[in-house]
Amino acid sequence: MELYIGGYAQGKLTYVRKKYPKAQIYDENNWQQLAAYTGQTVVCNHLHRIIAAELAEGKTQAEILAELQDVRQRYEKICFICDEIGNGIVPIEKAERDYREVTGRILTVLAEQAETVTRILCGLGQCIKGA
Repeated sequence: MELYIGGYAQGKLTYVRKKYPKAQIYDENNWQQLAAYTGQTVVCNHLHRIIAAELAEGKTQAEILAELQDVRQRYEKICFICDEIGNGIVPIEKAERDYREVTGRILTVLAEQAETVTRILCGLGQCIKGA
């Protein structure tokens, strides 16, 4: 598993597409269809939005993480791409604070389990973990 993080519009998906041009890409709009894909390499783009959608459906952090772990086990190579959302001003709304916290905690677990973690800034990858 590989994890790619970075700010909004920093070229994360373009970076991963160059590395895995034949990968199937999923995001918050077609996330549910991922279970039917039988290829080898999968890219889950906008992980932060997938988490937000799952929270909006009433799922807990543990349920979301279990679902991500299940997906991770099904594919030879899976890449998660997530915006960094925890920086800046703390939101007033509790739901927004909870969303940021859950996303951060899930990313912490995924980063620990990932073979590589790469931060993308201006389209350039900075290896945080792995080769």
